[in-house]
Amino acid sequence: MLGLALSAFAMGAWVGRGGARRAVVQITIAQAALVIATFVAMPRARHAEIDFRLKVAAGKMIEGGQPRAEVDRTLPALRIFSEGSTIVFLVFRTIAAGLVVVALTRPRSRAYYDQHTETPHAG
Repeated sequence: MLGLALSAFAMGAWVGRGGARRAVVQITIAQAALVIATFVAMPRARHAEIDFRLKVAAGKMIEGGQPRAEVDRTLPALRIFSEGSTIVFLVFRTIAAGLVVVALTRPRSRAYYDQHTETPHAG
């Protein structure tokens, strides 16, 4: 839902709609905060998802003809990779959101959007 709102306000900012830049900044901050809060508040759900994916991967490896002992040796490495990749994705997404906020709050960006939001008044 936040992604849809972000897209709508970003399009508004592109066409010079007043206040859209501020809304994009606020939605980006809210989305980043929600991603971090979800990551921190739901470790059991995250671990359950990783367990599910590992079971599916183990089933595919066994169906593919790999011996059970080899699958059992592979799963711990896959678990570490899966847990690490979720952390890397969280960091990447948070940094990307931070860069968007920094870019939109720079003086040149503010001046650009403020210039484009001014509408001539018919006299």
